[in-house]
Amino acid sequence: MRRATSIAVLMIVVLFAAAAASADIITSSLTGRVSAGEQPLSGVSVTVTTTTSSFARTTTTNTNGRYFIDALPPGRYDVVFELAGHQSLIRPVIVELGRVARADAILQPSEDEETVTSTAMTQSVVDTTAITSHFDRGDLERLPLYSGPASVPAYAPSADGTLLLDGTFGAAQLRAYEAAEQVTTIRAGAPAFLAAPGAVALQTRSGGERWALALRDTWYESQFSSGHLYEATAGGRIVGDRLWFFGAGWRGDHVAAPDTGGVLLKLTAQPASAHHIEASWLDTEHAAFTDTNAATTHLRYIGAFGRAVSIEALASHSNQNSFFIQGREQEGSFRLSWNLGSHVLSGGVAHDVRDDSFTEIIGRRDYDETALILTDRWQWRGLALDAGVRHSDDHTLPRVALTYDLRGNGRQAIAASYGEFASPTSDRTLEVSALGFVTAVGTGGSARIDAIRRHGYGTTVDLLQFESRYRLFDRFEIGAVYSREDTEGDVFNVGRIWTGGQFAIGSHELGLTVAESHAYGEWGTDVALRYLVPISRLALTLATDAFDLFGDRRSVRVWARVRL
Repeated sequence: MRRATSIAVLMIVVLFAAAAASADIITSSLTGRVSAGEQPLSGVSVTVTTTTSSFARTTTTNTNGRYFIDALPPGRYDVVFELAGHQSLIRPVIVELGRVARADAILQPSEDEETVTSTAMTQSVVDTTAITSHFDRGDLERLPLYSGPASVPAYAPSADGTLLLDGTFGAAQLRAYEAAEQVTTIRAGAPAFLAAPGAVALQTRSGGERWALALRDTWYESQFSSGHLYEATAGGRIVGDRLWFFGAGWRGDHVAAPDTGGVLLKLTAQPASAHHIEASWLDTEHAAFTDTNAATTHLRYIGAFGRAVSIEALASHSNQNSFFIQGREQEGSFRLSWNLGSHVLSGGVAHDVRDDSFTEIIGRRDYDETALILTDRWQWRGLALDAGVRHSDDHTLPRVALTYDLRGNGRQAIAASYGEFASPTSDRTLEVSALGFVTAVGTGGSARIDAIRRHGYGTTVDLLQFESRYRLFDRFEIGAVYSREDTEGDVFNVGRIWTGGQFAIGSHELGLTVAESHAYGEWGTDVALRYLVPISRLALTLATDAFDLFGDRRSVRVWARVRL
């Protein structure tokens, strides 16, 4: 049975490699250090297991007591540290989309080798070399987002990047508020497996062992239009610990697309404990100037073979049909990584085909491009370095990004990066360099400041960006972002500060978030109010969002949702 499963998985990998022969692979990873007192422990077995299924990965610490596990699906994990003659330790960790999470451990000598469970999570800001901002499901729920998940970049320093939906640049746009799981923006330090200098990566929800159903009605009114958007989502298991589904459907008027509708269907499978497969189909339509229909299909594989080799593969197909645009795009990427202890070497290929009728209208050149990619992640003492090169027929593009842990405790670091990127519309290249400082704030926050220069495409842009977020007791949050953009003397400033909290009222909960923004010399106030009411096995949410509350562009959104 085990041999049959391995053969089946290998066949799937071969099919992916054939399809990917550029979807962008955005990797989530876990790292940490294991010690006994001040001395590093080598040979410690480190096993990570999701809290929602039996997906598991195992590795071993190197001579410096460090470990690194890449190609992890984002989610919640339990990390188990085991070494003969020592206590075993279990601790939780949250692995976020496109970032490197951290779980450290101190093991005590023990003849009985008993197991200790810890609820503490390591707060580290030094392991993700790219400049990113992350928003989980709770953030998407609490913040006043004008057009839903697509508005998340308003709460991050200015991000110049394309939207990647489950890793693919698809023609179909997700208009449902309920179908998004998390969003990560990448502003600089993009790895070689990412074609663009920046991205807004959105991950959709997946089904789990528990059955879930939600119905939502959103009504909005603005200066230009008003209407209702009706949504339904459902998810659950098909085969326990092996196969799950998630589905979403919507119809009505969205503030960004009147007379819109769509369907998202997603299957997630786990044929073996270290292998993860997901497939989705997104079909949308809306009426703006003309009727437009678009569909995107994607297939992703993540898996490990032994303790040292991991594979990621992604293939997608998109098409769009309207009076102006009739075209299609096919993308594929394949990545193989080999963990050598202090080094993680990766190699792969990315392929992208776009036709004339699709690319001319949206300002891209038609092309059929294959890129070869090599990267190395190296950790030594307080230094984490990601270096790579992306080569195609037209360009050889270097990428390097690093962080240096100033005190060796994961709390403060200097970050630097340099990368070259090819223009999608010409043969020119763009150089992006960055230098910054990042620090942890207490046990639940962080702050960073970065200077970024983008030189190429006929111009030079200098950016000064600041970001800080702090959350207390998982109940109260304050955040601030600022970006100063100087394009050869033309200066533009934008900033936002927000604060919010969730307050228990008996068995009910009241949530309030207020955001103040400044752009183009004008101030704006947005407010989000949430009221959660448990009703037997149901959860009812009554909510309202007001945008530019005291300004001339005031708009209101009122919505109600019931969950099972």
